[in-house]
Amino acid sequence: MDTSPAENNFRTYIDEHELALSDQIITLLWRDHPEYDRIFDEKGKGKCAQDIRYHLKYLAAAVDAESPALFLRYLEWVKSLFASLNIPRDTFLETLKTMKEVLGDQSSIALNYLDEGLKAYPELPDRHDSFITPENPLSGVAGNYIQALLKRDREGAMKIIMQEMEAGRDIREMYEYVFQVSQREIGRLWQTGSVSVAQEHYCTGATQLIMSRLYPYVFNHEKNGLTFIGTSVGDELHELGIRMVSDFFELDGWDTIFLGANTPAKDILRCIMDEQAKVIGISVTITYHLHKVREIIDSIAENPELKGVRILVGGYPFNEDRELWRRIGAHGYGTDARDAIRTARRLVGI
Repeated sequence: MDTSPAENNFRTYIDEHELALSDQIITLLWRDHPEYDRIFDEKGKGKCAQDIRYHLKYLAAAVDAESPALFLRYLEWVKSLFASLNIPRDTFLETLKTMKEVLGDQSSIALNYLDEGLKAYPELPDRHDSFITPENPLSGVAGNYIQALLKRDREGAMKIIMQEMEAGRDIREMYEYVFQVSQREIGRLWQTGSVSVAQEHYCTGATQLIMSRLYPYVFNHEKNGLTFIGTSVGDELHELGIRMVSDFFELDGWDTIFLGANTPAKDILRCIMDEQAKVIGISVTITYHLHKVREIIDSIAENPELKGVRILVGGYPFNEDRELWRRIGAHGYGTDARDAIRTARRLVGI
């Protein structure tokens, strides 16, 4: 097997060889640590191999994005997750060292990222505070909403929201201080092992349904004559953020076209041309999907008919590396829905 990729093709190399590489890493780990046979059964060993493939993908994505910060944030996430699962810390450190050994000279940048990660890992936090803070003006509402969702009481959660709306609450506040915060908090609870994947998916689906019932409050504002297209990369479970952003644009007077997740680039371009959109917003949650964002941006930039279209990006990786949007070729980025509106207005001069 040819294992000598060019430095700038490291992500492609990992995509093509992740199975072989993870098998190599597992073989070396079990050779050097025979005690792992007592710690992990065959199913656990298979999970370790799967985890290693994720480690490789996140490392490759960080290298591709020229962002050591993204790899460190991933290590922080893994440390927190493994702590909740009572997996010994040294197990992951040994995995990183073995990854470095197996990758050899495939990418000097990747090796540097691994060195930085090994150095920083002991001091990275393994616990994260709740996203429901006293500073949140709707912290009580958010807490009650989450509790209803975790009990699978969707109607109860809906009632909590509607009571606030009927009392005159601004829908933007519901999005920002309840929906956005609750999604982050439920993600944190999953990371700490407090909720299952099924519970997390249920909560996301319930919030999407509840948001759809609020659309009479969204689609009743004076229009400004501009069109915004919102899309995301990755699977549909990560489209809630860009849906919220699209609704904020609608509230700001824009006509909005919400394309959801995984729309092919050629169809996105056709939609931009057909709708004469001024701004397209692209959201990403998972770091190793960043290359898909870049592909969409490159497709827009290469089309002379779309020269005046402004590209706005957002999502977890961009919040962790505040200069990433520049390197990926966007015109701006928003930390959240409100900031996305401010940035879009500046980009189109209104």
